[in-house]
Amino acid sequence: MRRRGRIARAAAFAAALFATTCGALPACAGNAPDFRATSLEGDTLQLASFRGQVVILDFWASWCPPCREQLERLASLEKDVPGVVVLAVNVDTRRDKVDRYVRRAQLPRRVVLDPTGAIAAKYGVQGMPWTVLVDPQGQIVSARGGWGATEVPKLVADVRRLQHRGQGN
Repeated sequence: MRRRGRIARAAAFAAALFATTCGALPACAGNAPDFRATSLEGDTLQLASFRGQVVILDFWASWCPPCREQLERLASLEKDVPGVVVLAVNVDTRRDKVDRYVRRAQLPRRVVLDPTGAIAAKYGVQGMPWTVLVDPQGQIVSARGGWGATEVPKLVADVRRLQHRGQGN
């Protein structure tokens, strides 16, 4: 009986650990699902076009205060870490709300729109903000709730490690 209890606790711990890094993401250990999305400027961006670079997908909404804080941190990270691509995927259903927020905010360079939630669904987004780290080969490294201010140095270290590894060094 005790053995079953330990096994059950170990399985619960493993499930919790998986949930913190991958959540319900079906492709957690595999390829990042490709997508095309329209940017705020009206351009079409495709995830596959960034192959060879480390990509941070940040799912956010204008009504989400933690999302707004994270967007500022990711905009700074994008400036401080050359070569990283941040795609800020907005899930608001109304474009006017996005436009109103964007006029007064510091955002990453690339903001794409996902008003139907189709991209978010591919990535198993469980809350806002939701961040997916993709390596240069297009593999998902992690998927999780947002990065707090004290956690950003770890994210920067992860990005740099992936960039270094992607260069074959």
